[in-house]
Amino acid sequence: MDHPCVLLNISSLPTCYLQSIPSSARLCDQISPVAVDSIILLGGNTLTTVRPNALSGLPSLIKLDLKNNKLVTLPESLFSNNTKLETLHLENNKLVSLSGRLFSNNINLQILDLLNNMLVSLPKDLFLSNTNLKELDLEKNKYIGSNNLVNLPKDLLFSNTNLETLYLGSNKLVSLPVGLFSNNRKLLVLGLENNMLVSLPEGLFTFNTDLRFVYLESNNLKSLPKDLYLNTNLITLNMNKNQFICCLMIDFKDWASNQTQLTYEGTCTVLNTTIDIHSFNTTTCIIPGWSPWINSSCSTTCGDGVIISTRICDNPPPSDNGLKCVGSETETSLCNLQKCPASCRRSKKRIRRQTSRPLGQ
Repeated sequence: MDHPCVLLNISSLPTCYLQSIPSSARLCDQISPVAVDSIILLGGNTLTTVRPNALSGLPSLIKLDLKNNKLVTLPESLFSNNTKLETLHLENNKLVSLSGRLFSNNINLQILDLLNNMLVSLPKDLFLSNTNLKELDLEKNKYIGSNNLVNLPKDLLFSNTNLETLYLGSNKLVSLPVGLFSNNRKLLVLGLENNMLVSLPEGLFTFNTDLRFVYLESNNLKSLPKDLYLNTNLITLNMNKNQFICCLMIDFKDWASNQTQLTYEGTCTVLNTTIDIHSFNTTTCIIPGWSPWINSSCSTTCGDGVIISTRICDNPPPSDNGLKCVGSETETSLCNLQKCPASCRRSKKRIRRQTSRPLGQ
C-alpha cells in the first residue's frame, strides 16, 4: 500500500490533520499548479514527529511550512537533501532543542521562522552554513515554566552576512555578547523588545550603520551604547518601558536632535521624576564624573603629617552605568598644623637614637 501523498496546498482543501510525515512520501502534484515538490504546506496539523528521511526525496523543495503543529524535536538529517530550500516555517511548535547541524546543508535558506517554540539555548554553529539568510525570527521562545531563551553564543550570527531582519523579542535575554552583530552589516530591522536587558555593550552596533528600525521597549536599560549614534539611517527607535536615567542620555539627545528622519519614543528619570525623553532638558544634569573630594584630618597634631583625600565615581548616580571617571579615587598630601614643642622634638630624637643602635651594644 502506498503512503498517503503530501498535500502541496493543504489550506485549499478540507482540513487534514496529519500526525506524522511518512517516509518516502509522494506528492499530490495534481492539486497544485506549482512545480512538483517545490512547495509543501503542512501548517495547522497535529504533527508530532517527522522521520529522518521524510524529505530526502525532495531535492527541489523551495518552501516548507510546518508551523502550528506539535513538533518537539527534528531529526538532524531532516533537511540534509533539501539544498534548494529558501523558506522554512517552524513557528508555533514545541521545539525544545535543535541540532547544530540541522540546517548545515541549506545554503540557500533565506527565511527561517522559529517564533514561539520552547528553545532555551542555541548551538553556536546552528546557522553557520546559512550565508544567504535574510530573515530570522527567534521571538517568544518559552520553555515550560519560567525558562526562556536566556543567552546567545557570540558567534551565532557570524556567517549570516546577508541578514536584514532579526527578531529576538519576548525571551529572557539578560545580556548580549560584544560582537554578536559585527558581521551583520546589512541588518535593517532588529527586535529586542520584552527581554530583561540591563545594558547593551559598547561596540554592539559599531558595524550596523544601515539599521533602520530598532525595538528596545520593555527592558531594564538605563543608557544606550554610543556606537548606536554612528547610525544616520535610523528611522524608528522604540525605547518605551525601560529605566533610562536622563543624565546618562545627554549624548543621545544631542545626536537625536540632528537626525531629521528619526522617530523615537521613551521616558527617562531625572530628580526622581519620570518624564518623556523629548522634554528632558540636559542643562538640569551635573556633568558626569567624580564626587567632590572628602579630606581626612591630618595624621598628626604637630609636625609633618598626611591628609588622605577620597572621592567616588557617582556623579550622577549610579556609578556603574556608563560613567568612566579618569583618575584615582584617593590622593595624599602633606600637612603641618604646627611645630611640635621643643621637649617633644628632643624626646623624638632620643627615641630615634635608641632604636637605631645595633643589638647587643
